[in-house]
Amino acid sequence: MGEGYTVKIANTREEIERIRHYSDQVYRLDGVKVHGVDETDLLHTTQIFYALESDANNLPNQICGTIRYTLDSDKGFPFEKAVFQKADTSRTPIEKWQPISGTEHRLDISHLRSGNPYDPGLVNYGMLALSSKHRVAARLYEVLMKLCVVHSIKNGAKKAIITINHAIEKTMEKFGFTRLIADTLYSPGIGNYIVVMTADLTSAFFSRIDLTLPDNVAIFSGSEIFRIIPRNVEICKQGDTIDRKVYLVVSGSVRVEVSKRETKLIALIGPGEIFGEMALIDDKPRSADVISNHRHVILQELANLNETVISQTPEIFFEFASMLSRRIRALNEKVKRSGPFAPEKFKPIPLPDTLLDYINNKQSTEFTESELICRQGDSSDGMYLINKGRIAISLEMPDGSDLLLGIAEAGTLVGEMGVIEGTKRSATMIACEVVRAIEIKRDELIELISTDWKVGHFLLRTVVQKLRATDEVIAQSVMIKPNLHRDFKQILLSIAQNKSLISAINDAFNDTEVDEEDQVLYDLKWVSDELGVPICHLDAMLRQLEKGRAIKTDPITKEITVIDEVKLTETKLVHDLTA
Repeated sequence: MGEGYTVKIANTREEIERIRHYSDQVYRLDGVKVHGVDETDLLHTTQIFYALESDANNLPNQICGTIRYTLDSDKGFPFEKAVFQKADTSRTPIEKWQPISGTEHRLDISHLRSGNPYDPGLVNYGMLALSSKHRVAARLYEVLMKLCVVHSIKNGAKKAIITINHAIEKTMEKFGFTRLIADTLYSPGIGNYIVVMTADLTSAFFSRIDLTLPDNVAIFSGSEIFRIIPRNVEICKQGDTIDRKVYLVVSGSVRVEVSKRETKLIALIGPGEIFGEMALIDDKPRSADVISNHRHVILQELANLNETVISQTPEIFFEFASMLSRRIRALNEKVKRSGPFAPEKFKPIPLPDTLLDYINNKQSTEFTESELICRQGDSSDGMYLINKGRIAISLEMPDGSDLLLGIAEAGTLVGEMGVIEGTKRSATMIACEVVRAIEIKRDELIELISTDWKVGHFLLRTVVQKLRATDEVIAQSVMIKPNLHRDFKQILLSIAQNKSLISAINDAFNDTEVDEEDQVLYDLKWVSDELGVPICHLDAMLRQLEKGRAIKTDPITKEITVIDEVKLTETKLVHDLTA
């Protein structure tokens, strides 16, 4: 994965000093005087992101951008201790602006703190520095700002305040910021004109650009390494046996593809979801290609996540296992619409000694041939470890028939998904012959895992085995078509926002020389790439929206323009793409 950037969070004084040195050099080019590490950089409420570009050996090395956020605390923000003057902006050009004598004052933001001495929901963004020599500075600016906002929201931020160079005010407006103070100010301390702006991080603007993550992903977020990947870059390769990294999608999406006789789309993975975890658990080659699906995808590398951590930490174990289980349930729904396939034979996985000792001291349950063990949709308070015999696992089809998924042999664990998630049975199980099995309740499972982490690892390997088998079924049958109605509309609604944002950022950096490959044409192919599905799956919806005058398409360039957002939002797309 050589393309894109690596973004890290500084956590040592040496890193912060290196970043400050870089920032000083960038600011100096703009005539701004900033020196040394300030106290805010060292607060526990401060996070500093810095972007690295790769060297000749494709290793992240050279700093090319940085941004900081600080959550409010009893120490306040650094700008509150600074003295500012109003600036006379009537003169042009900007270089001739002058501070107005006798207007010295300090910024007062107490009204933003909801009456508290400090407000942990208030965040300050600052120390934004990008080297303008980089052709991609504009895109890096957008990514760093987005990542900064994502991370601060995840840490409780609801309102943001920023003091910025006047030159990028219009850019920040595109990020949802508005002026907090009407005047342009002058800072004698840094010799620069600034604008004070604020934003509501709970507004619809921020939710539209995928900046909020599900609460449950917080338990995975111990890493300080992020990857910024352009569109259509291969992140994981099917069959790879070297790369064992696990990634959390922070923003954007990735598509998962399996190649047999042809390449087939298995899934789209979006914000708050993890991928790459199966190779971590069972040490087998990557089962699919994972490809970035947006103009830039932000991934968090979960470097702190390994099989021991997962299995030894009950909270992480159950969330991780539930995530895999939910993925199997979703794929099972796709399997119901697939073509014919050969049922999988689930092979036994070696049992850890703790589990062996447990089952040797517990009475088994016997089932006769063809006896129903459990039915899909039943409540699930226990799982079974097969001692003798075989169990058929099937899905109930809409017409009432059963679709055989696979056969579980002696030594295999079955029924674990409902126990992990605490939900109903996901499949029906019937004894193929006389079966003896040990039932393990959820509370017993928790005790076993707390006694020996290898029990948890055994359970995860069982779930991954079934997930791989389900992937194989799909690869052998039909291409999966996700329900695209909502996502299709959301992508179209983002077109105007994307255009204005890119334009503003390019203007801020005077990025007038844009390579042809960087010029985005918002046509049906772009929408298709964003969603990761063939154009033919979108034609009918596009025609329906054009007929309803919600959008229009240029007859020559084929570029799409949204002409009525209300109509676009309210139009019910009648074509069922999931059938």
